[in-house]
Amino acid sequence: MSPSKANIGVYTNPAHELWVGEATPSVEDVEKGVGLKVGEVTVGIRSTGICGYVNHPAIWCHKIGDMTFEDGACLEPLSVSLAAMQRSGVKLGDPVLICGAGPIGLITLLCCQAAGACPIVITDIDEGRLSFAKGLVPSVTTFKIERLPAEESAKAIVKAFGGIEPAIALECTGVESSISSAIWATKFGGKVFVIGVGRNEMVMPFMRLSVREIDLQFQYRYCNTWPKAIRLVQSGVIDMKKVVTHRFELEDAIKAFETAADPKTGAIKVLIKTVSRSALRHTVKLPGQAARRFESTTAKATEATKDTAAKAAEAGKERASKATETAKDTTQKFQSKATEGLSKVGATAGPAISGAAKGLGNALGKIGGRTGKAIAFIERGIPPIIYYARVGMELSKLVFKGQKMNPPPVSTFQQYFQRVVKGARNPSSLIPESANKANPDGILSSIRNMSSAQMTSVGVITAELLGFFTVGEMIGRMKLVGYRGNNGSHH
Repeated sequence: MSPSKANIGVYTNPAHELWVGEATPSVEDVEKGVGLKVGEVTVGIRSTGICGYVNHPAIWCHKIGDMTFEDGACLEPLSVSLAAMQRSGVKLGDPVLICGAGPIGLITLLCCQAAGACPIVITDIDEGRLSFAKGLVPSVTTFKIERLPAEESAKAIVKAFGGIEPAIALECTGVESSISSAIWATKFGGKVFVIGVGRNEMVMPFMRLSVREIDLQFQYRYCNTWPKAIRLVQSGVIDMKKVVTHRFELEDAIKAFETAADPKTGAIKVLIKTVSRSALRHTVKLPGQAARRFESTTAKATEATKDTAAKAAEAGKERASKATETAKDTTQKFQSKATEGLSKVGATAGPAISGAAKGLGNALGKIGGRTGKAIAFIERGIPPIIYYARVGMELSKLVFKGQKMNPPPVSTFQQYFQRVVKGARNPSSLIPESANKANPDGILSSIRNMSSAQMTSVGVITAELLGFFTVGEMIGRMKLVGYRGNNGSHH
């Protein structure tokens, strides 16, 4: 439809003062089609709104079809009641007490009737609201609250039930005395579900809750109720037309709030409307871009998303190419440093490691049989072990430097590998003298008689040998050093 007047809204402040002023988006923005973010749609508030237009994410907008705007406005209090019904667990045949016959209490009454609760008693201090509730749901029992202690009031409520204590009490006022009466009236193991909002601190019959094992539960907001509420109204299960008692134009919004706040007016649900659905049928569509603002923005959002994704992909490719070049440069630097480090290791540590390995090989070479074959196999593996040891030392330096890690102190290595160093310097100390004999029984006996320290040394050496054999493969698989590209880029 074509905007016919300025977009105005109702405003308030912490002092609860009300005034009417201009709202956004303006009519000019609506006509020009500007100001919308990706995925948003401009919603024209047709009835019960406190402004003319509002921009809102399209994904959270729900179509109401041919539903009247007044029914659509009542979907909000219906959502409050639906959340309470779901969380309180009202079931078919449950005796339910509803405290308060205001808009929330009356719509909760409609929900309890639709859910099959029986009997239902609704309470209020206003006789006019109780009469309204009786006209809305003729089967309900009404009870007027008098100025009595909560315990006495609860006894009268149970009497109105015909002596049945309610299984669930839905408290819709938030008033301390009403909550206390509901607690006193609820049956053993029942539930008092407080929908209303009250004072920051209240006095309640704690021991009544405790000894009767009554659950006290609260509600502040709701979520995911709109689709269910729309279905209930469209199918006719919930009819809220009678709940609306007063209607005002948006320009008279302050008077509408004053009417809703004055109990003498008899107002139940007061609506602020801007235009009726019948008037919409006689309006003309907006030309060009302005008309498209009131269409679904799904297609626009999809196109915008694709453009954003394409731009992000291009930016990602550029960042990836830069990262690849940087990685290549870093790899070349690390390779040159590794070559220098390996040469230094070969010049310094090579003679010492070779001498220790030669001494150990001469001592173990005297043993024959299966043990001798095993020792020979290990002896053949000494050259690659030395090589991997050198590679592991240098690569560990590069890893620590590249990952900005601090290596452990020298004292830690001395503590854990002291026995390994001693064994390398004096290989004969690792094997008893009886091992020089070729008798297998003597060798097995010697192994069985080895001390804990000797067994520990052998275990450490074995673990080190296995670790050296696999260090190169581990570095390659974990990609600790080198080019981090696709598998085809490795060499």
